[in-house]
Amino acid sequence: MGGANWNRFTGKLRTEAEDALVTNWSNDGELHDACWAGIGRRGPLRYDIPNDCARSMLMRLHRADPRVPLWMQEELETRRYFPFRTALREDALLGPILSEHANVRAAVDAWFEEEKFSTLHSEAAQVAAVQRSDAAKKAMLKKVADPGEFRFWPIWSLLHGWGINDSEVAAALEPLPWLPPEERQHVAHTIPAIVESVDESFRLLMEICDLPEVTRMDFVIRGFAALGNEIDEEQVVSAMLPHFDKPASAFMGEERLIARFHADPRVKKFALHRLWEPSPPLETMARAYGSDSEVAPLILERAAPLPKMFRRHIARRASQRFDDKALRQVLERCGMETDVHAMVQATIGLSYAALAAPGEAVARTEALRRQLYATGSDFDEQRVAAFGGLLSLGRVDVFADSKEGYGDEVLRIGLGGQIGDYTPVIGLAADRWEEVEAAMGNSAVGRLNQWSDDPSAFWEAFASYAGRSSRLRMRFLEHCEDESSVLQASGLAALSRLKPGSSLLLDCCKRVLATDFDGSQPSSLDAARATVAASKLLAAHFLEDSSAVAAIVAASDGQRSRGAALVGLASRWPDHEIVVREYGSLLEERSGIGLLVCVQLWLWSAQGSREQIAKIFARFAERRASSSWDFPEDSLDAFRARLEREPETADVLTQLAIENDQPSVRASAVRLLASTSTTQGRDLARKLLVAECRRSGPPRFARDVLTNRIRPVRELMREVLRTSSG
Repeated sequence: MGGANWNRFTGKLRTEAEDALVTNWSNDGELHDACWAGIGRRGPLRYDIPNDCARSMLMRLHRADPRVPLWMQEELETRRYFPFRTALREDALLGPILSEHANVRAAVDAWFEEEKFSTLHSEAAQVAAVQRSDAAKKAMLKKVADPGEFRFWPIWSLLHGWGINDSEVAAALEPLPWLPPEERQHVAHTIPAIVESVDESFRLLMEICDLPEVTRMDFVIRGFAALGNEIDEEQVVSAMLPHFDKPASAFMGEERLIARFHADPRVKKFALHRLWEPSPPLETMARAYGSDSEVAPLILERAAPLPKMFRRHIARRASQRFDDKALRQVLERCGMETDVHAMVQATIGLSYAALAAPGEAVARTEALRRQLYATGSDFDEQRVAAFGGLLSLGRVDVFADSKEGYGDEVLRIGLGGQIGDYTPVIGLAADRWEEVEAAMGNSAVGRLNQWSDDPSAFWEAFASYAGRSSRLRMRFLEHCEDESSVLQASGLAALSRLKPGSSLLLDCCKRVLATDFDGSQPSSLDAARATVAASKLLAAHFLEDSSAVAAIVAASDGQRSRGAALVGLASRWPDHEIVVREYGSLLEERSGIGLLVCVQLWLWSAQGSREQIAKIFARFAERRASSSWDFPEDSLDAFRARLEREPETADVLTQLAIENDQPSVRASAVRLLASTSTTQGRDLARKLLVAECRRSGPPRFARDVLTNRIRPVRELMREVLRTSSG
């Protein structure tokens, strides 16, 4: 358990690992303690068990640990959402707990009675189907009575939890297949389960296909599929295909059409056409036509393009040279990109091209207006790209006036958070923030932060660009001054550039270190990254401030966020008693497994010998798999700090690199030495490069070094290559 890297376990493999631990060590107190620590409840994090895995294993331990039912009751009573969503994906996990623990069952009933589920359609339906209590049934019957596009969830719950033979369920559901076809489409997939006659179900589904526009074609296809092979498939395809003659929709069900009716020549023709449009359903196509000699090679061609970074470079260059006819064609092809960054960049470039061509701007604006209402599986990316294109045209007013396709809600897009790589749009919006705010007023941040009501998600994306606009800078500083705001690492870095050494920076960093991040949230990675950044900034900017030092020490001693604050402590006070203590624990393998990789490296940097530092550096450079928890720049900073503090370590590191057989170690040593501020470091980096030229001609890692963002390394590489006989 201690040596496992849980980040490598995904899906079924992770479930199997959890099952194995619980099956073999259900009464092991160490496993119990590790799980409780994983959810942030008790003690320091001894083992690297992620929060979701810890929660899942605790639920499996409900018979062995009497604390589990009480914890689940508390979670249900205090959370606004259903706190055990992961369990809903595993049918055998939640059921036994509800049947064996009356307190948990009562808490779920209260959850329904208090209507905490009002906006949690899928969660409520799945919980009710497992709970099967009077309160759950009453809640689902009430939801069925409310017309709406999410009515299918309580229908599913009632059918799975109680069945159509239940008199109350039958009374509620039997009228639904005879709703007007416009409403019936939202329950089309349930019609065969409610109507006994196959012929009657077929007729009701065909009536939906006769509508001029069907928004839930996926439900209609599922309804036909549920009727089995007793239907006329040729007639079905003829009725459905006209509805697919429009831009891809999230609810069109093209994947289900291809999967169920792929043998029909007309469906195959449709699939071939979709193959060369944006975001085709490649996985479904591969399963349906994997043995088709005509289609399979085309799927491979579409699925295996040039490397992502090269495609991004092409899109960026082409968008800068849209006056070139050949590059304009390349740019148009980039509009079909599966890589979000490249597709967004191409959309912006095509808009600039339209501005330069008389008469194109109006047509381009209308095309982007329609794209704002994209509803396909990639609708987020398409809408964001459309917003970027409108910004390029100077027509942000089109977005400002747009509303959602239903109701009077204004249209929103999600630039905040980590949904996709939208940096081209974010940078453009920052440059033109005055225009954005003039069009949308005070709602600008909310309009661009669709997936969260918390502005922190927006500023996580935009903070790095705050200096590009005086008004955006002002808005960012207002956010920082709000005492309820807890900045992420990007926000702290931006604030340190805008207000270095300020009391505002001091307060924001202390606020991060004092925050007890909720272990149940999926932001534990962000919390650790922010804690590292805050501790380093306090150590760098406020060395003489006693409150800053106290904040670092308190956070380090408590080992919050996997000991992240130890980075700041070790960076300025390598001999502090806490650093010495944790280094001793690391050597004895008492706590190192629970610490961040970069924290462990900082402890080695602070207390390790020169030879140990060199060996640890080689081990870090040779690691087979990286993780988002590695924080590579913060890790390399640990070695830089040691080289700055003790230049003699550089000689040991250089000798190790020269003698090492791994190119990754030698290349990493060059980058590290060249990025230090000392002349000695650059001289040793040059020595390594010269030795590499002698070893194999131009260094095998030359491209890697030349494309590195550390400018001194690139300059040094070019210098050596120019003077080398290689």
